[in-house]
Amino acid sequence: MAEKKKKFGKKVFGSKERPRLCVYKSLRSLYAQVIDDVARVTYVAACVQGKKNLAAGKELAEKIFDGMKNKGIDKVCFDRNAEIENLEERMVDLRRVTKVVKGGRTFSFAVLVVVGNRNGIVGLGYGKAKEIPEAIRKGVEEAKRRLCKIHLHRGSIAFEVQAKYCASKVRLFPAAPGAGVIAGENIRAVLEYAGVQDIFSKTYGSRNTVNSTKAALKALVSLPQPQTFCREREMQLDEFYN
Repeated sequence: MAEKKKKFGKKVFGSKERPRLCVYKSLRSLYAQVIDDVARVTYVAACVQGKKNLAAGKELAEKIFDGMKNKGIDKVCFDRNAEIENLEERMVDLRRVTKVVKGGRTFSFAVLVVVGNRNGIVGLGYGKAKEIPEAIRKGVEEAKRRLCKIHLHRGSIAFEVQAKYCASKVRLFPAAPGAGVIAGENIRAVLEYAGVQDIFSKTYGSRNTVNSTKAALKALVSLPQPQTFCREREMQLDEFYN
């Protein structure tokens, strides 16, 4: 069954002619989106909160079909949101949070977790709880819900990219094979779990662990897809990879 999910997940890819229908169920709500992965555009999005029964599914389907009709979309490819195998997790940051209340102080823990398969899939999650194991569990669940596809090129990135999150700014530079991952501990975790083997990085502004880590992930996500890059410049994929 796991192999069937893995095979199915590899084939699902939305385009302008046939976008991808993605359905997701959280603890409290149902979500659905119609996505063009090539242009990175969400055409239709709908949500039903507070219930997850058959009536909620029908209500969600009606919202999605109405939105598709307004956009002129008559066919989609269905994404079952299959589980991705071989995901690894790592705790990047751990903080103790103190809250002053009427009866005194309450202590809790905040954890930043990175999850990835070291092959182009990575996500970040932030969890808070009164105990560290529970905070890590919440962080891992959020990271798995926010997995991103990173477009790599021969173990590195194809272009120099930069991104800013709050007061932190991160620039990533392509590197030749054998250079390794030249980055700080928190940014290195994101890069390695995304599958990057050779890269240079530079951080400007705030060195806050959470902000710089999110800026690094934002920079990786901003990398253009090879098909989109070649179509905009009227190139062939063979020219891009050579």
